[in-house]
Amino acid sequence: MRHVNRIDDGDPTYSIPYDPATRKRHPNEALFLDIPMSMAKGPHGRFIAAPGAIMLPHTAARLAEHVELCGFVLDPDAAAIRRVDLPRGAARWQDIADPVPDVDPVDAVHVAAAAALTPAEQAALIERLQEGLDGQR
Repeated sequence: MRHVNRIDDGDPTYSIPYDPATRKRHPNEALFLDIPMSMAKGPHGRFIAAPGAIMLPHTAARLAEHVELCGFVLDPDAAAIRRVDLPRGAARWQDIADPVPDVDPVDAVHVAAAAALTPAEQAALIERLQEGLDGQR
């Protein structure tokens, strides 16, 4: 049996050719084609593309500015997804219906340990945790 992911000299580079006519479309995609690197106010006070190269990718701040200039307004009530800051300093995008994590697991363990252990037992726990960290390095 021939391996489906293996490419040899007789095969095309990609097993699924790219067909632009069948790609997923979006009604607002034209707003994001050829975004100028920056917009400036011209001599008459109107926005014009600043001179220079038109190129992507842009920073998140530049894309947000472009979206704002195009007239989009953020409506949290109409959102389908949201960015959630996670307890350990990370972030992710998730469905708006999913609950936001509110308890840091480290804090939960700390509260439980403080309620159940004596100071000497807490010190022993800290030593064991440190040994575990040192063993992972």
